[in-house]
Amino acid sequence: MIVSFEDKNIKIKKSYNEIHKFFTFTAISKNNKIMATLTFKKDSNNSHRIWLNKIRVEEKFSHNGAASALMYALEDFALKNRVFYIEGKFYPENEYAKPFYEKLGYEIYKEDYETYVGKFLNKTNNNIKIIETEDDILSF
Repeated sequence: MIVSFEDKNIKIKKSYNEIHKFFTFTAISKNNKIMATLTFKKDSNNSHRIWLNKIRVEEKFSHNGAASALMYALEDFALKNRVFYIEGKFYPENEYAKPFYEKLGYEIYKEDYETYVGKFLNKTNNNIKIIETEDDILSF
């Protein structure tokens, strides 16, 4: 999968861990280095919700669009699988998380020791282009 937005084209590799029942999306650089990873799973109590476990960005690839590309890929995947809500959490001491999620349209709705984020999905972003490849076919 290639996620194109602004002036970026970021390759995303998708995988599924059968044992732990979670998905991983990985942003790959042009020289095949891992830039960032995102893990998530379908909520076992609500078939229309995804739980975002974590996003991890390699420091040398920070602020290059890899995390945004992963989130766009996740939103596209969710909508294609009839999932309409993405939820996750982050720790308030992570100074980059809140502005990152707000930029992507996520609501920050509980600030305690753990801060939760959520977003209802209703359509794809027209400024984002997702190019699927044959090895990217993955669904719930």
